[in-house]
Amino acid sequence: MTTRKQQLFDKAQAERRRCASWLVERMRDGKPKVLTKAEYREQAMAELGVSKHSFDAGWVWAIEETGRHDWYHGHALSQRKPASADKH
Repeated sequence: MTTRKQQLFDKAQAERRRCASWLVERMRDGKPKVLTKAEYREQAMAELGVSKHSFDAGWVWAIEETGRHDWYHGHALSQRKPASADKH
């Protein structure tokens, strides 16, 4: 790998690790998912200055590290409708 390619790869890996660490703090200890994935992504991009692709890789890493597989498909608590609302 050329020096430039290695530098870009290293930068992307560092962004992914930073995202994963940031997300692990929000996932650990059974914390609820209070935002959608898109909202977490927007927040991470603004706070950490990372790319969408780095966030998406960090998202998977954080879920696998914490075992919070419910975050793959679960909706944010703020987006859920009460069960009784679905029966009308």
